[in-house]
Amino acid sequence: MRPRPETIRLGAREWPVRPLTLRQVQEIEPILMSSVAETKGNVAAALAIVAIALGRDHADAAASLGDIEATAPEIRRRHGDSLAPWRIY
Repeated sequence: MRPRPETIRLGAREWPVRPLTLRQVQEIEPILMSSVAETKGNVAAALAIVAIALGRDHADAAASLGDIEATAPEIRRRHGDSLAPWRIY
């Protein structure tokens, strides 16, 4: 059974996102590892991870994430479960 897409929601926008590819996981891993040492959420790391997840199917959205009106808690929620919805099978 193939994993189903999940939806990323930020502000008033939402995008369906397919499961991450191994290449996307390789891109995200160093970001996750560097943010493990942080005691608080890192918005820049969260945006980078969301951009990687969106990049394959929504390149325009990934490139303009900084222009989206979203709250820091919304972004941290995406970062906190950044790999959970996109299982690699």
